[in-house]
Amino acid sequence: MAVRLEKETLAERRSRYDWPNWLDGNVWQGRQGEDFTCKETSFVSQLYKAAYDRGLRIHVRPLPDGIVEWEAYESDEDEHNNSIAV
Repeated sequence: MAVRLEKETLAERRSRYDWPNWLDGNVWQGRQGEDFTCKETSFVSQLYKAAYDRGLRIHVRPLPDGIVEWEAYESDEDEHNNSIAV
């Protein structure tokens, strides 16, 4: 009989990157060719998508020599709503 899996379980198995750890709220630094194999701009896009898919926001800073730093954080909807000018 088939067994139902949690949504993230299947997605995490297909992922080549360690998103649960990499989006844990700490500051991370990855290097092209070691931590990710795609173009730097593609990896940055994947970071944003992975964070969005998990309901997170993310700060990303590309650096020279194929290095990317990032930090995921929880979205604060109240903070966003309070910052909108009326």
